[in-house]
Amino acid sequence: MAKGKAPCEVCRLIRGYFLVFVPLLIMLVLFRLDGNAEPLVTFDLADAVAGVIGLVLVGQIAWKAYHEFGPGRRR
Repeated sequence: MAKGKAPCEVCRLIRGYFLVFVPLLIMLVLFRLDGNAEPLVTFDLADAVAGVIGLVLVGQIAWKAYHEFGPGRRR
């Protein structure tokens, strides 16, 4: 978005649709529509959080290594 310009109406409409329908689709995937609250997809939250933490750690180490040894670094 350009500085100082208001977003166009179509862009605002698309963002509104994404804000409403993406969470709705996620809920439809996770829960059945027949009134049964049993989730379609199950996963262990602890494993998911551990995986995210591991990816963030590897990404941070790679980012620091890039800035330490990457191109443009005067030695």
